[in-house]
Amino acid sequence: MTDQTESTIDALTSEGLDAHKHQLGERLAGAYQDVPEQQVRARVNAGFERFEDAKVHAFVPILVERRVRAELDGA
Repeated sequence: MTDQTESTIDALTSEGLDAHKHQLGERLAGAYQDVPEQQVRARVNAGFERFEDAKVHAFVPILVERRVRAELDGA
C-alpha cells in the first residue's frame, strides 16, 4: 500500500468511527434516559478514545457499546 492509500483508509476509518460514536451516543442516551445525556456521551467518547491506537477498528463500536452499557447498568 502507498502512503496515500493508507492515509485515505485512515481518514475513512476516522470518519466512520465519528459517525458510529455519534449514533451510539444518541442510542444510549435514549436507552438510559435516567442518566444525563452529557454523562452518557462522555462515557461513549472515553470508550472510543481508549481504542484510538488500535490497529483494527472494525469492532470498536460494539466493544464501546458493551462497556458503556455495563457501566451504566452498574455491572
